[in-house]
Amino acid sequence: IEPRPRTVQTEDISLGGAQFRSDRAVDDDSPVLLYLRLRPESAPIECKGKIRWRAREAGAGWRFGVAFMDLADEERSAIEEAVAAGGARWH
Repeated sequence: IEPRPRTVQTEDISLGGAQFRSDRAVDDDSPVLLYLRLRPESAPIECKGKIRWRAREAGAGWRFGVAFMDLADEERSAIEEAVAAGGARWH
């Protein structure tokens, strides 16, 4: 995975992946390494993913979907808890 750090806005998340918004485009099928802060008080979790789709937004910006890859049990549990708690939007 080529390091190109970006901060993006998370639109929604599930066990299978997440949707993000960014002002920069991403390439389809690109591997990504995500650091997700599921709660403001928690440390971010690290997980691998792959860009599955992207769409240009009206104005300037992009939405893109990431499929999680090879989630460890600990990462999966943290995402399950956040989704169950109704936390569907994070920054």
